Amino acid sequence: MRKQGSTLDIVQALYDKLQQVSDIVNAFEHRDVTATALWLDWLTNTSKQLKQFGFAESSAIAGIKADVLAKVAEKQSRKEKFVAMLATINPAQAIVLGLYTPLNEKVENVRTFLIQIINQINDAGLLQYDSDFEFTVFINSLFERLKNNEQLSSSINNAVSNLGHTDFLRILAEVVASITK
Repeated sequence: MRKQGSTLDIVQALYDKLQQVSDIVNAFEHRDVTATALWLDWLTNTSKQLKQFGFAESSAIAGIKADVLAKVAEKQSRKEKFVAMLATINPAQAIVLGLYTPLNEKVENVRTFLIQIINQINDAGLLQYDSDFEFTVFINSLFERLKNNEQLSSSINNAVSNLGHTDFLRILAEVVASITK
């Protein structure tokens, strides 16, 4: 796997894809005539998105789409096609979930770490944001202080290497904004 793009954006996109699955299953459950089209669209869009992010798993999703298309083209009863398509949902969503889970875990570990650190800094009265300064400047300054702190530097550098500099700063900004409300 060679991901391309922001880890936060990838995690959000994968989460969004997973959230769509229950609506598709509900469409099949209610015998909605658009269920097959919804599922094929999901497979197409998911494969395309995974390919854009650089995930080889895009080919597995495309393979599942090929299986669905083959079933649609076969001369079977509507019920047999329905059952065959339902059988492809779990493997497809499992592929996406398999990508989402470790990436989300990385993000949440960094978020939890930052919440703990920023809460301690705030409780000590050391988190002073002056609204005369741009928030981005404040976040970059805070990052530099965290990175240069003897006790925190290795953990900060590890978090940055796991997520990337920009994603780390985005999470830091989210955490600071939520704590200093």
